[in-house]
Amino acid sequence: MTRPYDPANPIIPIPPFPRNDRVTFQDFLPSATLEYKASNDAFFYLSYSEGFKRGGYNFGAIQPPFRPEKIKSYEAGARLSWFDRRLTTNLTAFHYDYSEIQVSQVRGQTTTIENAAAAKINGIEFEATLRTGSDFRLGFSATYLDSKFADFISIDPAFPGLGPQDLDGNRLTQAPKWSFNASVEKGWELGHGRFSLGGEYNYVSKQFFTPFNSDRVAQKGYGLASARARYGDEDGWYVEAYVRNIGNEFAFAQSYVSSTLFGPPVLGVLIEPRTYGVKVGFEF
Repeated sequence: MTRPYDPANPIIPIPPFPRNDRVTFQDFLPSATLEYKASNDAFFYLSYSEGFKRGGYNFGAIQPPFRPEKIKSYEAGARLSWFDRRLTTNLTAFHYDYSEIQVSQVRGQTTTIENAAAAKINGIEFEATLRTGSDFRLGFSATYLDSKFADFISIDPAFPGLGPQDLDGNRLTQAPKWSFNASVEKGWELGHGRFSLGGEYNYVSKQFFTPFNSDRVAQKGYGLASARARYGDEDGWYVEAYVRNIGNEFAFAQSYVSSTLFGPPVLGVLIEPRTYGVKVGFEF
């Protein structure tokens, strides 16, 4: 890096100085799975695995390289079928133990990545699908997450004057406690193809976009509904009409606090508004 960038003075360059650096990342990642098939309709498993996300450099900002992120994953699950497999259910419980978790922060006009000491996630996920002989499918899923940072101290870029803050116990970013999904589809044989109608509803509870868990940079819970009508022939061609975000919900998909001469404004990216259209395609 021959010309470092100072986010506090983005227009005034710092006199260049040569800098050469090299980092190498490697790790050993064990995994193990124990499976038990009690019958054709009952399957259980336990698993343990470790993951690794490489570190890197914060280009455009005077920051040290960020270290690799590591995770230890523990899962237990059951896959069950009922009523001649018309109803299938999946239940999964998991615990994720992160170390050196990478956190993205906006400082001034620059996005940097830093390492939190640790984070833990406990969760449960349930899925169910009902199918009938009349070409009808009903689906439902729910997920609960309990996510927390541990031993994480950082400076809020929106209020740097407050100094370092202890974020131990704060929720992870974009990790809503609850999320739900419900879907339905009904099909009919029509001519030399199949016509179907379907709908879906997704809900996510409140989520934060920064590790400081500020309500200024958060999104309250919201739900999105969508619908579609589709016809496909036996040769693989199909035409589909759809509408997404039927209620035209207004929400942020991402948000952050920037820094300007006029204070710390909240910026963000909105979810897709109500969108409808028609598409034609071919499936092999």
